[in-house]
Amino acid sequence: QEHNPNLKDKTNREGLIEIGGVFEDFKALLQSFLGWLKKEFDKYKLSNKEKEVIDVFKKKAVTNELELVRSYLSDKRYTDASKLLALASKHYEQEKSYLTERAEQTEDLAAVGLAVETASHDIMFMMGRAKSLLDTLLKSSYYSNIDYKLLGDELEKLRGQLSFIEDQLEGIQPMFRSTKRIVKSHNFKNVFDKVIKYFQSVFKKSNINLEVDTKGGPLVIDCNEGVLMQVVINLIDNSVYWLNNSLDDSKDKVIRVLIDGNKQQVTVADNGRGVREDDVDFIFEPFFSTKGNEGRGLGLYIAKQLLERYDYEISYITKENFKVLKGANFLINFGV
Repeated sequence: QEHNPNLKDKTNREGLIEIGGVFEDFKALLQSFLGWLKKEFDKYKLSNKEKEVIDVFKKKAVTNELELVRSYLSDKRYTDASKLLALASKHYEQEKSYLTERAEQTEDLAAVGLAVETASHDIMFMMGRAKSLLDTLLKSSYYSNIDYKLLGDELEKLRGQLSFIEDQLEGIQPMFRSTKRIVKSHNFKNVFDKVIKYFQSVFKKSNINLEVDTKGGPLVIDCNEGVLMQVVINLIDNSVYWLNNSLDDSKDKVIRVLIDGNKQQVTVADNGRGVREDDVDFIFEPFFSTKGNEGRGLGLYIAKQLLERYDYEISYITKENFKVLKGANFLINFGV
């Protein structure tokens, strides 16, 4: 600059060139990235906090701590305190039993809600078509020259639509709490086929291929039909969500179900993104969800709780050589 007055310093104190607003663009980009990073870190902190609470519940921390305090107070000098602690422990167990019963009732109601949500779309669609057909028939009734053959055909259509709605509502009936106490032997494949009817329109719309393989004899289970239906609904609904949110329409979307009558097991798998290793221990816990605002964190939790009432198990397959597809793989074990 000393020998050339036309030479100008275009760098700022950070040593970056300020030409055409490039520096401001870079600053805006950096701020956007840091804002996104903070948001993700906040989600990570919240997730860890939820995991800590779940861990306290799973390890029965309160009960164990009460027992530990009781052992400290076992000395005769602390008789009154020991009695008071024993009473508090008794009341805690009573309260826990009461809350467990309430939780089971809530789980049952939530299960019905999820099932109704799944079926309601098709029911509302068919009801709309039935109402439209009724309107057409009503207008036709005003004319004297009625085509009775056409009328009969239209009424037959209406009957079919109403039968579809009846079947959908009948399918939900086993999930009501009043009928969940009825335990019978059920062929799992028959129950599965009944549930899949709810998802036919979803599969078609999302271009999802369902593959079902059976091995050995029929898988017959002593259980309530509504429980089996709810477990299948939750697993299939979970797969549909992640297939739609992790794969674009150009890629094949597959749900594969293996029904093994010999091992008394069912595997439900998809080729979506799967479950992160850090989340595997928590996916069956209440209100834990990786779906953001769209998730309730109840589907897998309810499935596990319902199965455990009959001493059955559900788990997530983590070993690659046991997986059916590369995404999420769940194993239901009825032969425990």
